[in-house]
Amino acid sequence: MAYRLGKMAHAMAHPHDADAVELNQMIVEKQVAFWQAWTAMGLHGMSAAQNFSQQWLRWSCMPWTSPAALTPLALTGQLQASLLEMATKGLAPVRRKAVANSRRLARRR
Repeated sequence: MAYRLGKMAHAMAHPHDADAVELNQMIVEKQVAFWQAWTAMGLHGMSAAQNFSQQWLRWSCMPWTSPAALTPLALTGQLQASLLEMATKGLAPVRRKAVANSRRLARRR
């Protein structure tokens, strides 16, 4: 990040075509990573909500059919784990891009 910020500051003072390409690429890749993260989180959220709702309805409306381990506390734990997994899935595209950029820029120095 420090390398790219320094490069941006230098590019603003002494513009070159290569710098403009790099700055444009930075903007586009952030947008792509954002939408990939948003999509991954949305898909996981919909799936988790459906699963949680199904289990909660099963526990609250037909308790005789639900397993003994399925309690409100267990459902809360599943919800928390699902939210953590959603955040992880959302950060994965951003991390993947940051690592790829770091490797690419390390080769260019």
